[in-house]
Amino acid sequence: LRVQAQADGGALHVMLGNHETMNAAGNFGYATEGALRSFQRWHQICRFANFLPKKVAEACHCSLYKGPLQCGPQDTACRIVVKRMAPYARPRYLALRSGGAISKGLLSSHPAILIVGDTLFVHGGVTREHLSHPGGAMAAVDKINYEISSFLSGASHRQPRWVRGGGPLWLRALSGGAVDAGTCGRLRRALGRLP
Repeated sequence: LRVQAQADGGALHVMLGNHETMNAAGNFGYATEGALRSFQRWHQICRFANFLPKKVAEACHCSLYKGPLQCGPQDTACRIVVKRMAPYARPRYLALRSGGAISKGLLSSHPAILIVGDTLFVHGGVTREHLSHPGGAMAAVDKINYEISSFLSGASHRQPRWVRGGGPLWLRALSGGAVDAGTCGRLRRALGRLP
């Protein structure tokens, strides 16, 4: 799609939402058993990627597999989490956790907040507080994206506050329900911080 968009003078921007960061934190509350088992199948197939026909390995996205999927030797917290999970859920956690193969190799390169022209894109919403930074609103956006990327890549295993309730990936106060003049005013004040 990215190539097609560029060929037509456009662009494709892939962004993060709350479900990606939930998965990185080991929260599969919105993942079905089938979604959990699909990672188990992916793990079972791709650990033998070197023996598979190239087309099969490509179709299964085995290039993202950086097996074996396991906790690091000193990662006690990971082992505790994995021990509590059903065996079929473990590959999903190990691939998507902070520093996991998919989080590090794919998700961490995508922004949580993106500004294209004069339009701000975010999965949830932004407040004036989110865009407050001594260096200005653009520095705030960069900081949010950097901290979330660092969490996903494993550079920092501390879950940033931005990915919890009230953060830009979760905020729903500016949408749904009753949108009134107060809601519009809050949004105007937040976006007014941008250049």
